[in-house]
Amino acid sequence: MAENESSTENGTMKLAPYGRRLGGYVLDAFLVGIGYTVLVVIFTTSRIPALGVLFGLALAIGYPWLMITYAQGQTLGMKAVKVRCLDAKTGQVPSLGKALGRTMAASLFGVILLGWLDLLWPAWDQKRQTLHDKLASTLVVDVGIAPTQTVTFG
Repeated sequence: MAENESSTENGTMKLAPYGRRLGGYVLDAFLVGIGYTVLVVIFTTSRIPALGVLFGLALAIGYPWLMITYAQGQTLGMKAVKVRCLDAKTGQVPSLGKALGRTMAASLFGVILLGWLDLLWPAWDQKRQTLHDKLASTLVVDVGIAPTQTVTFG
C-alpha cells in the first residue's frame, strides 16, 4: 500500500482537487446567501429585521454543520462537485461536535477577515486542508473523478 493510501473500511480515499473544493464552497455560499437574503427581506417587511439577521446567521452556521453530519459528509455544493468531508483519523463522517467545530472555525476565519487565507490554504497544503479542516482534523476527499493523490487516515 502506498504511503498516502488508507486501509479504513472506506477503502482508499483520494484527496479532492482544490478547484472542486473551491467550486463546492462557492455553490454553498451562493445558496446560503440566497437563504440569508430571503430571511432578512421577510423579517424586514414584518418590522423585525434583527430576527431576520439572527435566522440568517443560524442558517449560515446550521446548514454546513448539519449537512456534513447528517448528509454523508456533504453539503449541497459538495454533492454537486463530488467531494466529501471526513474525519482525518477515522475516515468516517465527522461527528456532530467535530462538524460544529469545523463550521465555527470557518465562520470565525470569515469574521476576522482571514476567510480568503483559509480558502487559499488547500492550494499549497500537502493534504489540501483549509485552516478550519486542520483545526477540526478533517479532510475533504474525492467521491467522483479520482485525482492522483491519496490520503491516509489515522
